[in-house]
Amino acid sequence: MLSVNRVVKFLWIISLILFLAGLLYGYYILPDAICFKFDHNGYPLDYMPRKNAFYIFSGICGIFNFLILLIERLVLMVPNRLKPVPNKIYWLQDQETENGLNFVLSNWFYSFLAVLNTCLLLVFYCFAKVNSNFQSNIVQYFWVFQAVTILLILWILYLPIRLFINKMFIR
Repeated sequence: MLSVNRVVKFLWIISLILFLAGLLYGYYILPDAICFKFDHNGYPLDYMPRKNAFYIFSGICGIFNFLILLIERLVLMVPNRLKPVPNKIYWLQDQETENGLNFVLSNWFYSFLAVLNTCLLLVFYCFAKVNSNFQSNIVQYFWVFQAVTILLILWILYLPIRLFINKMFIR
């Protein structure tokens, strides 16, 4: 299980690196004034300096990563018998399955962060695409926002489904 945990943490680090690289590249290619407010047709209304957008996106990513890692640490500190997990009888049957529960929870938090960082990168890509090419408008990219929302909801719903499963898969 330790190797799976390392792979998941590695993927999280890769997602952070890709997000930061995309953010720096976007800062480089974006114009000085960036639109952040659009009318009902998706055309620009209000602008801000690109450095503000850079700080906003990096702040959102940093705050989400910090808070979710803090929640992960707090969840792992709670004794397993007090955690509201489905199929608790299985997860508390012996020390191996209790350790497996902690690995499943830790892996889910880190993989959720990897998915979240990737979603933030996609949103920033759409934001940069609209602002670097004023021929396109934000309405063209509404499907990305819907796909990101669905992906995040599915990943959140994955955890209870995974905890219902009796096997740890990896021994």
